[in-house]
Amino acid sequence: MSKPATRWEVLQPLIADAAAGMYLGESKTVTIFNPSGSGYWNPKFTWWQPTTDVVQKFRGQMPNVGDVFWYPVAERASVPTRVAMICEEFTELDANYGITDTQLQLEIKLVRLHKQ
Repeated sequence: MSKPATRWEVLQPLIADAAAGMYLGESKTVTIFNPSGSGYWNPKFTWWQPTTDVVQKFRGQMPNVGDVFWYPVAERASVPTRVAMICEEFTELDANYGITDTQLQLEIKLVRLHKQ
């Protein structure tokens, strides 16, 4: 698992370009493309769940690695989630699937300047 700063490295040049010309304390909304495989991912969006629970979500069928389904996260809210790995007792689920190969909207606020 990466350190939090490491997973942002791929976005840092894009954020730096967006922040050019901003003033201290200023906020800006930017949209950037997040490629799969080499883009941003969040380890909090990946978790292990009992395989029996996952089979229930697939209506009694054992899913395959790579299958994608809508995972409920709140009332009337779901996210696309990929089956990453299946073991006898636990299955790894990855909700980063929904943020790859898509546009991310980021809110940037310039809070500090650092001279290099």
